[in-house]
Amino acid sequence: MTTELSKPVRFPITEEEARARLSERKKQARGLAYNWWAFCFDLRKDFSDRVPERLGLTARKYVETIIPHERSRADIYMTIRIAERLPSVTPEDLKEIGRRNAYALTQLPKITEEWIQKAKDMGESAFRAEVEADKAKREGALYDPQIYIAEAFQLNKLPKSLADAIGIVLRHICSTQELDYESREGRLQALEALVGEYMSANAPESL
Repeated sequence: MTTELSKPVRFPITEEEARARLSERKKQARGLAYNWWAFCFDLRKDFSDRVPERLGLTARKYVETIIPHERSRADIYMTIRIAERLPSVTPEDLKEIGRRNAYALTQLPKITEEWIQKAKDMGESAFRAEVEADKAKREGALYDPQIYIAEAFQLNKLPKSLADAIGIVLRHICSTQELDYESREGRLQALEALVGEYMSANAPESL
């Protein structure tokens, strides 16, 4: 019985080159707010050239090494998604579009010149609403735009006692109506049921 020796893994770059890439990404990450579009494409090239593997790291660990702080890392993961989903969009266009609108673009099944132009011309909230409306249309659903709670109620904070009471009520509604309180959709449905019950019993006829 003979044992076949496994072939050595071949990498497109040397370990020294991989370490140089890692060092360069760390420098770029410090000014990510200003050059994220360039970082986006450079990081994509790192993955293509298997830089993380050359250093014995997973892609996620490579990113965590570049930016050790979890809160800041969210921007990196957003950037990675943009790089993966928008390969046809040029760095120049991405710079003009802005990161949040570029991220919204990744949710579309097909990126057209019309959508790219909208992403350039529209503000973040308006463009996100356009993307959400398009998704609802494709799914045959009624579009109900999402707004921030602070925008709806003109409140940025609630007393903890009131927040706890609201949580108890929503949990009770979820349990009686077989809704999943742990899911965003379940909590929204419970809140809708709470408001609907009040309106049917107490709201003025003009409503």
